[in-house]
Amino acid sequence: MSYNNFTDYWVRVLADNFDPEEEFTRIWVHSDYYLYGYDGKYTITQSIIGPTVKISGSVATTNFYSYNSKRYYTNSSQVIWYDTDKGWVISSALGHKIYESWDEENEEYTGDVWYSSQSESLTGDYYARGSLRGTTQDAYEGTAVTVTSSLDGWQSDSLAGVYEAVEGASGTKIVGWKQYDYSGAMSGTVLETSGMSNGKPVYKPIDGSLYLWDNDGEWILSAKSNSAVASTGYWRKSGEIEGSYSRMYEGEASDPFPGSISVSFDDYSSIGENTDILMFNVARWL
Repeated sequence: MSYNNFTDYWVRVLADNFDPEEEFTRIWVHSDYYLYGYDGKYTITQSIIGPTVKISGSVATTNFYSYNSKRYYTNSSQVIWYDTDKGWVISSALGHKIYESWDEENEEYTGDVWYSSQSESLTGDYYARGSLRGTTQDAYEGTAVTVTSSLDGWQSDSLAGVYEAVEGASGTKIVGWKQYDYSGAMSGTVLETSGMSNGKPVYKPIDGSLYLWDNDGEWILSAKSNSAVASTGYWRKSGEIEGSYSRMYEGEASDPFPGSISVSFDDYSSIGENTDILMFNVARWL
């Protein structure tokens, strides 16, 4: 597990008001991954923003602007866009190059090279139109092209948490700071921070008064980070972070907090320290 204090950040690059119902209104970047709102969910994709749209296998890139209130897609020579009269079309230019006419004298269709789906659906077969349509009036004799769309990413109902694979992706992705609850002799909640101790994150209190940190292979619960003082008392545990922590106390007075403490994972959080620069400071890529 890597905790690099630069490459593990999700950095905001576009816009504000991150609402998954408002697609692409805020985009965060981590390496070649993108995090944004899409289709009512928080979404992660790699190398490309939005679904992977293809025209007969050739990728058409998503644009952040719309035409006729629909997003459009482009490759090196074609544009998929929405026409209010003809529905989804493919042409060589956005908003035009969809002329078609029947030549009575030569008994053939003439016009631009373009395609139409004749439906409200972005995906599916697009009929050849214009000069490609053919020589039989009212028929579609040209070779159709097929448009496909797949997300190939990971989605979650919440910003911080486990993102499950959809369509062409596999496995899971996790975004956010880990949050642990503790109970027993004392109770509270700690939140992962960017601070480190022996290569592991330091957890600060967000409810209660104890810090959780690593001390040479032992996890420590104490009133101060990186300070395990037996005269004032602390709790410790070897191995995994979750489980029962034993009390260590050598003070002159009786122990004010006798007994063990149990630590358990609670959730992932998007709470952070600098909302102006990074996504609630940092969303950790674990």
